[in-house]
Amino acid sequence: MSRLPRLAVVIDTGSGPGAPPPGAGTAALIALVDGGLDGIGVIAGDPSSPPAREAARTLGEFGMADRLTIVPGPLVLRTGPDGGRPFALDIPDPAGVGLAGVGLGLARQDAVVFVGAPPPAVPPAGDEGEPGQVSAPRSWSEEYFFAGVFHQEVEGLYRVSAEPELAAAQGSWIGEYLRGRYLLPSRPAMVSASGRSAGGPPADRAGQLRRRLYLRALTREVRRGHARAASAGYPLPVPAHRD
Repeated sequence: MSRLPRLAVVIDTGSGPGAPPPGAGTAALIALVDGGLDGIGVIAGDPSSPPAREAARTLGEFGMADRLTIVPGPLVLRTGPDGGRPFALDIPDPAGVGLAGVGLGLARQDAVVFVGAPPPAVPPAGDEGEPGQVSAPRSWSEEYFFAGVFHQEVEGLYRVSAEPELAAAQGSWIGEYLRGRYLLPSRPAMVSASGRSAGGPPADRAGQLRRRLYLRALTREVRRGHARAASAGYPLPVPAHRD
């Protein structure tokens, strides 16, 4: 039976002290699920760690405790043969060979949402070259993401701000897109607007102003994207998966 795309929100990659707080990832996941998407949250690390406990508590309050997957970390991102989907979130073994999310519900994801930068990318299973060798990944810099959210070269890869309020709004935006209700602008328009994002502004007056301006701009862009989608017949950008 066809359904909407299957997606994973990587709340914590298990990358250490510099990892973003879990609030942004859970906010994005809640927004996506509320929008009708089949999403799971992923945390890499100790289930008893503060990020895991906080995420479990928050999702439990929204009746989404069963959507949280906690796995040993750190995670790496495995792409399909052409560098795109389907994606898998792998747990490398000591020899450096990814386990391809076997039995963890992390394989064959149609879309992946990250808080901030994604984990390292590795070649797809069966690819030529040394197993576990990190490939030359697509750039993860903000200039490659339209409004800091949509990767301009890899369909199905998205990122949200580490600030929960922005992450929730961006999660809703991604949900509108994956459901075919929002259509991105032309490639030249996205390139010209690249890097204009709010990736966690400081909690001062200037940061609050930037946040408000970003949210206003996002609202205007979603309105324009709704009109584009209506004119195009509401196409699904990421094909629905089949069980």
